[in-house]
Amino acid sequence: MTNTLDGKTFAQMIISGANNLYNNRDTVDDLNVFPVPDGDTGTNMSLTVTAMTKDLAEKQLTSLTKTADAMSFATLRGARGNSGVILSQFFRGIAKELKGEESCGAKDFARALTSGSNAAYKAVMKPTEGTILTVAREAANGAFLEATADGTLTEVLRAAVERGNKALARTPEQLPALKKAGVVDAGGQGWMFVLEGALYFLENGRCIERTDPVQPEQKPEKPEQQKQHAAQSASDTKDIKFGYCTEFIIEKKTAGESADALRNAISQKGDCMLVIDDDDIVKVHIHTNEPGYVLQQAIKLGELINIKIDNMKHQHRSLIEADGESAPEPEQA
Repeated sequence: MTNTLDGKTFAQMIISGANNLYNNRDTVDDLNVFPVPDGDTGTNMSLTVTAMTKDLAEKQLTSLTKTADAMSFATLRGARGNSGVILSQFFRGIAKELKGEESCGAKDFARALTSGSNAAYKAVMKPTEGTILTVAREAANGAFLEATADGTLTEVLRAAVERGNKALARTPEQLPALKKAGVVDAGGQGWMFVLEGALYFLENGRCIERTDPVQPEQKPEKPEQQKQHAAQSASDTKDIKFGYCTEFIIEKKTAGESADALRNAISQKGDCMLVIDDDDIVKVHIHTNEPGYVLQQAIKLGELINIKIDNMKHQHRSLIEADGESAPEPEQA
């Protein structure tokens, strides 16, 4: 493979990564116990990157800067859930670093990964270690160290994967909720599936193919999968403080108008708040008990589209009930 990253190569890397995440989305869903155990992190991350890959496949761009911009644009507008919005900010930071570049080398790519990590941290009001933020930062650090040693593009990404996976394995020691459940961070695992899929393309010259997971009735659960399902059941629904995952896009009445007033108005109405201001639109995500209030404040800024409100307590109860129904009957003595 070439040691120069152009738009076409970058697109194929990310498509391969997105396919790998899609193929493993159920695994990521089952790891989802933080920040709330609603079991949708893998689905949300996969939907976010799938929106991007469809756009890339249609445009067939060769310019690196245009490809990175397209990734940033599509992921923000297609972002689903807390993890999806954070993921969109990785691509926003990457696009910022690669602005104006038709192609780049390994060192510039490593810097772009660092820029993506920094952008994601800045987007979160209260960054928590032991999450996707930590894993992405350490993966970027691994890439940077290899790049300074004059590693090739493939070697740089391989170093990112190795260091990122080590950071992922440590996440239970950083977050009590993960340690209690006996799992690693779901968002971090999702990001590693993306990076591993991208590395696969560089090493093999072809993308990982997208496949549908085998249905549970067709394939018995492995012990690790049983452990992951137990993690969902170990979490208590009453521990979900803010019950409604509320997200939408605002198409501004006035392009360039600041979203600071909205951010201040809703910041005390929930947690996991992300208000991403992108000139003519604003992407909003928040866990709240007052979704109506949030929407009333948002509509002051412009027209609301892609509104989605999920009852996370109901989602968690449904997961527990489903696990109970699918649990194997105990063996008779």
